[in-house]
Amino acid sequence: MAQRTRRQEENTKIKIVLPLLQTGLGYGELDEFDFEHNVKNKRADIAIIIDDVLATIIEVKDENEDLDHHIEQAIEYGSEKQLEFVALTNGREFRIYAVFAKGVVSPKDRVIYQATISNPLNPPAKLKELFSRNQLPDFQKLRRQKQKLRPQVTDIDLTRVLQKGTQDLFDILFPQFKRRYRTDAAFRKKLDRWAATVKLDIKESRLVENLCKEGAYSLINRVLFYRISEDRSSEAPDISEANLRKWRVMVEEPSTKLQKLFKNKASEYKNFYDSPLFNSITFDDVEWDQVVIYRVLARFANVDFGHVTDDLLGQAYERHIPEEERKNLGQFYTKQFVIEYLCGQIPITANSLILDPACGSGGFLTHCLNLMNKKFSVDPSKLVESNLFGIDINPFATQLTTMNLLLGTLSSRHKPVSLRQGCVISRGQAATVWF
Repeated sequence: MAQRTRRQEENTKIKIVLPLLQTGLGYGELDEFDFEHNVKNKRADIAIIIDDVLATIIEVKDENEDLDHHIEQAIEYGSEKQLEFVALTNGREFRIYAVFAKGVVSPKDRVIYQATISNPLNPPAKLKELFSRNQLPDFQKLRRQKQKLRPQVTDIDLTRVLQKGTQDLFDILFPQFKRRYRTDAAFRKKLDRWAATVKLDIKESRLVENLCKEGAYSLINRVLFYRISEDRSSEAPDISEANLRKWRVMVEEPSTKLQKLFKNKASEYKNFYDSPLFNSITFDDVEWDQVVIYRVLARFANVDFGHVTDDLLGQAYERHIPEEERKNLGQFYTKQFVIEYLCGQIPITANSLILDPACGSGGFLTHCLNLMNKKFSVDPSKLVESNLFGIDINPFATQLTTMNLLLGTLSSRHKPVSLRQGCVISRGQAATVWF
């Protein structure tokens, strides 16, 4: 079946798409085409190369294929090659997509142009205007067309950005951590020391897997808050389409650049940006896949957090770590209706000092923050800095608390919020304190 589909795609490519490109759109020279172009162990159907520079990729499907099923693949190829635009066709329909479009999170909404191809030798005038040979490699008209895309994001779109990023990072971390835990004594000692600090059983069969999952969630949380804070400030964003392209030209590895950004941010948010994953692991301890890091950052760059409401952000973040995953990581959290009931029994005032001695992901503290802010109109940053305290034996849990409370301060007039997260010893037990 797969071979038959492949033959049909080849027929579409040879009999329809190549005549469309060469005769209809003016790509006369075959040496400007790279067929089956390598994209991270996969093959893009047609790559157009101008003056030895990859200009765009065209994914070709069988004429009976529904192109909607292949949008993400085409855009992912473009992202991995840091392209501005990609095309997708089945010979009957031709679509052009923006690889990046800030504020347009869903790939299907990044379509710039689509047309029916009835005669490949004489394509629609608009397609010639946007995608003919004389438009490459600058794509000026496509860029102007891209500006007409309307920013839009749903909580489902944002949840997918978070979950895909987490999965991509886990896929980097787990194979190498598993291998190095077996073969690298110094690395194994680091992980065992961290596991002992947080009271994990180093003999647990899923120890490395769970640490990698926690690390992936932690890094995504840090990137998420970085993007939120920069999009809601008056400064130009660091993680943007323009900068991602600049890093490519400068041949600066995305992980190295991210390390520098975190280092700068650490002065504002103490301890939250000191490490990428967890305290005993630094950026230099990880063998980063730069293409994957670029892809993760590109997804976040596509989101315009300046126009994402706090409610939508909260809904997406709540779905980010599913309940079953929390249980697998040893995290058991109080149901929201229980939190609301118990907090309703406490005589909270504007000056109350609230301590949760087993704060988990901060459900009680976050609810108290929202309650005090709405009831007394107290600035949330001041509440977080002076009134709310949490302790938990698990640093991953307190990192989630930190993130939840940071999200609760987004409307604050006072920035940055002074947060500290560190370790204390009490009666011989290791605990992580957030205050």
